[in-house]
Amino acid sequence: MATYIDEHAAPRVRVLEDGTEVHRTSPWSPPGCHGMGCGVLAYVKDGKCVKIEGDPDHPTTKGRLCVRCLRVLDLIYHPDRIVHPMYRDPKDRGNADAWKVVSWDWAYDKIEEEINKCKEKYGPNSLTVLTGTGREAGRYMTNTSARICVTTNQCYTQTGFSCMAPRDTVCSMIGGAGYIEYDFANGLPGRYDDPEYVQPKYLLNWGRDSLRSNPDGTWGHSIIELLKRGTKLINVDPRVNWLSTRALYYMQLRPNTDTALAFGLLRVLIDEDLYDHEFVEKWCYGFDEFKERVMEHTVEWAAEVTEVPAETIRAVARCLAEKPWGLNMGLANDQNPNGVQSVHCLYALVAITGNLDIPGGTNIGWNITLDFGGNQFDNVDGVAGSKKRETVPPNPVTQEQRDSTVGLDVYPIYKLLLGKAVPDEFLPTLETDEPYPVRFCWILHTNPVAPTNTAQPSRWHKALKRMDFVVAQDIFMNPTIASCCDLFLPLATWLEHDGYITQLMGEHPGPVAAMVKAVEPVGDCKSEFEIVHDLAQRPAFRDNFYVDGESKVESIERYISEDLTKVVGFDHDWEYLKEHVQVCRKTEYRKYERGMLRPDGQPGFNTTTGKVELFSLMFAACGGDPLPYYEEPIFSEYWKDDADDLHSCAASRFMADYTNEHPNWKDEYPITITTGARNWASFHSEHRQSKMLREIKPYPVVAMHPDLAEEIGVTEGEWVCIENPWGKCYEKAKITPIIKPNVVMADHGWWYPEEDMSEPNIGGVWKSNINELIPNNLVGHYGFGAPMKCMIGRLSKADHVPLVEHAPQDLPSLQNFPGSIKNDPALQNLMAE
Repeated sequence: MATYIDEHAAPRVRVLEDGTEVHRTSPWSPPGCHGMGCGVLAYVKDGKCVKIEGDPDHPTTKGRLCVRCLRVLDLIYHPDRIVHPMYRDPKDRGNADAWKVVSWDWAYDKIEEEINKCKEKYGPNSLTVLTGTGREAGRYMTNTSARICVTTNQCYTQTGFSCMAPRDTVCSMIGGAGYIEYDFANGLPGRYDDPEYVQPKYLLNWGRDSLRSNPDGTWGHSIIELLKRGTKLINVDPRVNWLSTRALYYMQLRPNTDTALAFGLLRVLIDEDLYDHEFVEKWCYGFDEFKERVMEHTVEWAAEVTEVPAETIRAVARCLAEKPWGLNMGLANDQNPNGVQSVHCLYALVAITGNLDIPGGTNIGWNITLDFGGNQFDNVDGVAGSKKRETVPPNPVTQEQRDSTVGLDVYPIYKLLLGKAVPDEFLPTLETDEPYPVRFCWILHTNPVAPTNTAQPSRWHKALKRMDFVVAQDIFMNPTIASCCDLFLPLATWLEHDGYITQLMGEHPGPVAAMVKAVEPVGDCKSEFEIVHDLAQRPAFRDNFYVDGESKVESIERYISEDLTKVVGFDHDWEYLKEHVQVCRKTEYRKYERGMLRPDGQPGFNTTTGKVELFSLMFAACGGDPLPYYEEPIFSEYWKDDADDLHSCAASRFMADYTNEHPNWKDEYPITITTGARNWASFHSEHRQSKMLREIKPYPVVAMHPDLAEEIGVTEGEWVCIENPWGKCYEKAKITPIIKPNVVMADHGWWYPEEDMSEPNIGGVWKSNINELIPNNLVGHYGFGAPMKCMIGRLSKADHVPLVEHAPQDLPSLQNFPGSIKNDPALQNLMAE
């Protein structure tokens, strides 16, 4: 596979006449961002970054940046940023005044002591590493869990693992490869004008607002670029967002009915003989069985279920018979107990129309290059394993530990693909010590109390309080650390350390971007790599990192260079990438015809049959239906208790019990609540400290239709109480006709750094915490997918104002932690205003 660079790009560092250095680099996190790796120019004067601009030489972003990146200096030099390690006695948890500054050596001694103490008292798997979304720490979390804590109970805390994993699972199970993504010429030297590229006729944008999220390397603005060049947009979303208003066809479906809509489209393609017979016959397995399942669903049925007109479904399906078109499917498919089945249908839509891996179609990804916890590459035969065995020590985790990982006995697909604890099974373990105690916790890059992802965060809050010891690493104090943690490790930001970013975690072509250190870390901050490196030198952990006197974590340069060997087709080391900042992997089309997807080099897909398995042998092997099926959303007025053993899941079993116990729930809670939508001004629960970003989004809002606002008697900007049987919260009314009268869209991840950080307030985290209204373990058949976009509730005008409001530029700070910038006399000149 070829790579290419821009020979005319500016040098990595240039110096202006006044001595200011201009560094080319790429951001990831912290602070949070998805792994797009946008091009950044960091202006550095006298050791301080004074300005951020977009890099016009980045092959994809070409100088464009989001407002979070443009305002990153608000956070790097914020007075409340924690820049020295801090410790607090566990008996003082929740007391914001109990922290004291400690040295890194003291912190490392404490970590070692507490890890050993926990293992001796409770056993080898009594430790956990909790992880979150979008952080560069994804490159280091396995070292922390498997080689420092030596536990298999690493846990991504989102209920239903409802981010990327359901979509990636389907791509692996029926396609034998990585994630599929629409072709926006990201890996072609000439981009849209490259001779290999074909302009897509249509883009099917399904449950994804990429303009705001730029998720995992997908450049959202490419949608606008394609539209300008003539591509027609088909948008699927419960709300009329900006993209919907630019679409040729807009399908405003009822939340979580995605599978039904996909069945309707498939039915038209098959009924009208619009599918690609040649591709189906040569490259698809189980089409006859798949067709039989599709024929169980009529277009009229799909229209009734989804509330999308039948004539629109037919018109859209006929568009999809024309080549090429691309699929951009989003998080909404993951946050759905029936989401695996919807993605199965969407993959089939691309496949049977012959749009897989063709120019302007939907590209097939390589298998993921980040090891998310299973250490699946260690000590295995084959090219990948033997390539890495030379530098990776034997995995210290035992098979007994692997077998006892919480939840793998319930959901074997996690063992097959992820090798880590099942979040919905893990929370009860933290609460009850069953099947065994877990009492040491390391929080890497998540904030489960003010959540991006956890369901019922008050339960996580109480569970973390039960831990014997909790260590966390971040750049700011947050509600989780303030209430539950004992040791705070301050992190370097993306301007302060080296790293690299790939598109969709290495699954897709395009820029491999260098995150090049532009300034020294503020205070005593360290990068995730440095923390792993330091601990790897200690006798207690050294054997887990060293082989023949050499360590993979000997230096960041060596670590990245060896890590880059996992990136398919990338044959350069860190020094080469650092020098050029962006090195692009070229897009390869029709990889299945060229032997590029199978380890034996033969044409075909890396599945049992060598084909796209529309009838999935892998799903059948995991105890599931090999074909997709539709389940009515739980808390739907049309829901029925009709699931058999093959289709039963935790969500449907819960709903059966709940309906029996509360037969009148529909009358009490008539509103459908969706949450999780992205916004410009924050990355989930981060960025709340920036006054400029709070100008854009000062407080959380719940978007509602004018009819609902009139019914409950609220006007724009008034506080609203949102409640259901599991909790309540307060958000401000945003009155808009873009959603249906019986649906609201509530902001997530909110807390208030300007409020008292001690218990019970902890930054006002319980005032606007929409995730309190989402029960744990309402997941799909394989343990994937949760109804974050289809909960029930009722709304009323708030009977009080839940907090003291401030103009964003007048936000006070009650934080006074001893390890912060503002409490270090040597750093006063760095503080942002």
